Amino acid sequence: MPRLSQATKDVRKDAILAAARKLLVRRNFDDVCMAEIASEARVAKGTLFLYFPNKEDLFSAVYLSLFDALGAKYDALIAENLPPAKLLRKTALVMMDHFERNKDFTERFRAGRFNTEKTAELMARTRTANLARLVRIMEICAAGGFLEDFDNAYAASALFGLCRGAIVHKRITGRKLGHEDFADRILHIFIKGIGKK
Repeated sequence: MPRLSQATKDVRKDAILAAARKLLVRRNFDDVCMAEIASEARVAKGTLFLYFPNKEDLFSAVYLSLFDALGAKYDALIAENLPPAKLLRKTALVMMDHFERNKDFTERFRAGRFNTEKTAELMARTRTANLARLVRIMEICAAGGFLEDFDNAYAASALFGLCRGAIVHKRITGRKLGHEDFADRILHIFIKGIGKK
Protein backbone atom coordinates (compact mmCIF):
# COMPACT_ATOMS: atom_id res chain seq x y z
CA MET A 1 0.00 0.00 0.00
CA PRO A 2 1.53 3.36 -1.00
CA ARG A 3 2.30 5.89 1.72
CA LEU A 4 0.37 9.14 1.69
CA SER A 5 2.22 12.37 1.05
CA GLN A 6 2.27 15.00 3.78
CA ALA A 7 0.16 17.25 1.54
CA THR A 8 -2.53 14.55 1.29
CA LYS A 9 -2.44 14.02 5.06
CA ASP A 10 -2.81 17.77 5.62
CA VAL A 11 -5.80 17.94 3.24
CA ARG A 12 -7.49 15.08 5.10
CA LYS A 13 -6.79 16.66 8.47
CA ASP A 14 -8.21 19.99 7.28
CA ALA A 15 -11.33 18.22 5.97
CA ILE A 16 -11.82 16.52 9.33
CA LEU A 17 -11.38 19.79 11.24
CA ALA A 18 -13.83 21.58 8.92
CA ALA A 19 -16.39 18.80 9.32
CA ALA A 20 -16.09 18.83 13.11
CA ARG A 21 -16.45 22.60 13.21
CA LYS A 22 -19.51 22.50 10.94
CA LEU A 23 -21.24 19.93 13.13
CA LEU A 24 -20.30 21.71 16.34
CA VAL A 25 -21.85 24.94 15.14
CA ARG A 26 -25.15 23.11 14.67
CA ARG A 27 -25.20 20.90 17.76
CA ASN A 28 -23.74 20.39 21.22
CA PHE A 29 -20.45 18.62 21.86
CA ASP A 30 -22.19 15.61 23.42
CA ASP A 31 -24.59 15.28 20.48
CA VAL A 32 -21.91 14.92 17.80
CA CYS A 33 -20.33 11.51 17.25
CA MET A 34 -17.09 10.60 15.52
CA ALA A 35 -18.91 8.54 12.86
CA GLU A 36 -20.85 11.65 11.78
CA ILE A 37 -17.66 13.66 11.55
CA ALA A 38 -16.00 10.97 9.44
CA SER A 39 -19.03 10.90 7.13
CA GLU A 40 -19.10 14.71 6.84
CA ALA A 41 -15.34 14.76 6.12
CA ARG A 42 -15.70 11.90 3.64
CA VAL A 43 -13.10 9.74 5.33
CA ALA A 44 -13.38 6.30 6.88
CA LYS A 45 -14.00 6.24 10.62
CA GLY A 46 -10.69 4.39 11.06
CA THR A 47 -8.91 7.18 9.19
CA LEU A 48 -10.45 9.74 11.52
CA PHE A 49 -9.04 7.89 14.54
CA LEU A 50 -5.56 7.89 12.96
CA TYR A 51 -5.63 11.68 13.19
CA PHE A 52 -7.60 12.14 16.41
CA PRO A 53 -7.92 9.31 18.97
CA ASN A 54 -11.01 10.82 20.59
CA LYS A 55 -13.61 13.54 20.28
CA GLU A 56 -12.01 15.80 22.87
CA ASP A 57 -8.69 15.80 21.00
CA LEU A 58 -10.49 16.54 17.75
CA PHE A 59 -12.52 19.45 19.11
CA SER A 60 -9.46 20.81 20.89
CA ALA A 61 -7.65 20.74 17.54
CA VAL A 62 -10.56 22.61 15.93
CA TYR A 63 -10.25 25.34 18.53
CA LEU A 64 -6.48 25.44 18.33
CA SER A 65 -6.44 25.69 14.53
CA LEU A 66 -8.74 28.71 14.68
CA PHE A 67 -6.51 30.67 17.03
CA ASP A 68 -3.27 29.45 15.52
CA ALA A 69 -4.49 30.96 12.27
CA LEU A 70 -5.00 34.32 14.00
CA GLY A 71 -1.53 34.07 15.55
CA ALA A 72 -0.03 33.35 12.13
CA LYS A 73 -1.68 36.51 10.79
CA TYR A 74 -0.16 38.55 13.62
CA ASP A 75 3.25 37.03 12.83
CA ALA A 76 2.85 37.94 9.16
CA LEU A 77 1.99 41.53 10.08
CA ILE A 78 5.05 41.81 12.32
CA ALA A 79 7.25 40.42 9.53
CA GLU A 80 5.99 43.05 7.04
CA ASN A 81 7.92 45.84 8.79
CA LEU A 82 5.10 48.30 8.22
CA PRO A 83 5.13 51.87 9.53
CA PRO A 84 3.52 51.89 13.00
CA ALA A 85 0.24 53.60 11.96
CA LYS A 86 -0.27 51.16 9.11
CA LEU A 87 0.68 48.19 11.30
CA LEU A 88 -1.88 49.17 13.94
CA ARG A 89 -4.63 49.66 11.35
CA LYS A 90 -3.91 46.34 9.64
CA THR A 91 -3.89 44.62 13.04
CA ALA A 92 -7.37 45.96 13.80
CA LEU A 93 -8.60 44.82 10.38
CA VAL A 94 -7.12 41.33 10.84
CA MET A 95 -8.83 40.95 14.22
CA MET A 96 -12.19 42.18 12.99
CA ASP A 97 -12.04 39.91 9.95
CA HIS A 98 -11.14 36.95 12.17
CA PHE A 99 -14.01 37.63 14.57
CA GLU A 100 -16.49 38.09 11.72
CA ARG A 101 -15.42 34.95 9.84
CA ASN A 102 -15.50 32.76 12.92
CA LYS A 103 -18.44 34.19 14.85
CA ASP A 104 -20.56 31.05 14.46
CA PHE A 105 -17.94 28.85 16.07
CA THR A 106 -16.70 31.24 18.75
CA GLU A 107 -20.23 32.05 19.92
CA ARG A 108 -20.92 28.36 20.48
CA PHE A 109 -17.60 27.99 22.27
CA ARG A 110 -18.22 30.96 24.56
CA ALA A 111 -21.70 29.65 25.32
CA GLY A 112 -20.05 26.56 26.83
CA ARG A 113 -21.45 24.15 24.26
CA PHE A 114 -18.28 22.09 24.09
CA ASN A 115 -15.87 23.34 26.71
CA THR A 116 -13.71 20.55 28.06
CA GLU A 117 -10.73 20.56 30.35
CA LYS A 118 -8.41 20.17 27.39
CA THR A 119 -9.98 23.03 25.41
CA ALA A 120 -9.85 25.28 28.49
CA GLU A 121 -6.12 24.58 28.78
CA LEU A 122 -5.60 25.22 25.07
CA MET A 123 -7.64 28.41 25.31
CA ALA A 124 -5.33 29.74 27.99
CA ARG A 125 -2.21 28.82 26.03
CA THR A 126 -3.35 30.22 22.69
CA ARG A 127 -4.67 33.42 24.24
CA THR A 128 -1.34 33.93 26.01
CA ALA A 129 0.63 33.32 22.81
CA ASN A 130 -1.59 35.62 20.78
CA LEU A 131 -1.48 38.31 23.46
CA ALA A 132 2.33 38.15 23.32
CA ARG A 133 2.13 38.75 19.57
CA LEU A 134 -0.16 41.74 20.07
CA VAL A 135 2.16 43.08 22.76
CA ARG A 136 4.98 42.89 20.21
CA ILE A 137 2.87 44.93 17.78
CA MET A 138 2.27 47.54 20.52
CA GLU A 139 6.03 47.63 21.22
CA ILE A 140 6.76 48.24 17.54
CA CYS A 141 4.21 51.06 17.44
CA ALA A 142 5.63 52.60 20.63
CA ALA A 143 9.23 52.31 19.40
CA GLY A 144 8.17 54.05 16.19
CA GLY A 145 6.76 56.95 18.21
CA PHE A 146 3.16 56.27 17.19
CA LEU A 147 1.95 55.10 20.61
CA GLU A 148 2.97 56.06 24.11
CA ASP A 149 5.11 53.34 25.68
CA PHE A 150 2.62 52.79 28.49
CA ASP A 151 1.60 49.24 29.36
CA ASN A 152 1.81 47.27 26.15
CA ALA A 153 -0.02 44.22 27.50
CA TYR A 154 -2.91 46.42 28.59
CA ALA A 155 -2.87 48.29 25.26
CA ALA A 156 -2.95 44.99 23.35
CA SER A 157 -5.91 43.77 25.43
CA ALA A 158 -7.72 47.09 24.94
CA LEU A 159 -7.31 46.97 21.15
CA PHE A 160 -8.51 43.36 21.11
CA GLY A 161 -11.56 44.34 23.19
CA LEU A 162 -12.38 47.30 20.95
CA CYS A 163 -12.22 45.12 17.82
CA ARG A 164 -14.34 42.40 19.40
CA GLY A 165 -16.80 45.02 20.63
CA ALA A 166 -17.08 46.53 17.16
CA ILE A 167 -18.18 43.18 15.72
CA VAL A 168 -20.72 42.70 18.51
CA HIS A 169 -21.99 46.26 17.98
CA LYS A 170 -22.30 45.66 14.24
CA ARG A 171 -24.32 42.49 14.84
CA ILE A 172 -26.62 43.99 17.49
CA THR A 173 -27.32 47.25 15.66
CA GLY A 174 -27.33 45.86 12.13
CA ARG A 175 -25.02 48.68 11.00
CA LYS A 176 -23.70 48.20 7.52
CA LEU A 177 -20.34 49.90 8.00
CA GLY A 178 -17.46 47.92 6.56
CA HIS A 179 -14.39 46.85 8.50
CA GLU A 180 -12.42 49.82 7.12
CA ASP A 181 -14.87 52.32 8.65
CA PHE A 182 -15.04 50.42 11.91
CA ALA A 183 -11.22 50.25 12.01
CA ASP A 184 -11.06 54.05 11.71
CA ARG A 185 -13.51 54.44 14.61
CA ILE A 186 -11.70 51.86 16.74
CA LEU A 187 -8.31 53.48 16.20
CA HIS A 188 -9.71 56.92 16.95
CA ILE A 189 -10.98 55.66 20.31
CA PHE A 190 -7.82 53.62 20.94
CA ILE A 191 -5.45 56.50 20.22
CA LYS A 192 -7.43 59.59 21.26
CA GLY A 193 -10.08 58.27 23.61
CA ILE A 194 -13.62 59.62 23.77
CA GLY A 195 -13.51 61.78 26.89
CA LYS A 196 -13.32 65.58 26.82
CA LYS A 197 -9.93 66.96 27.73
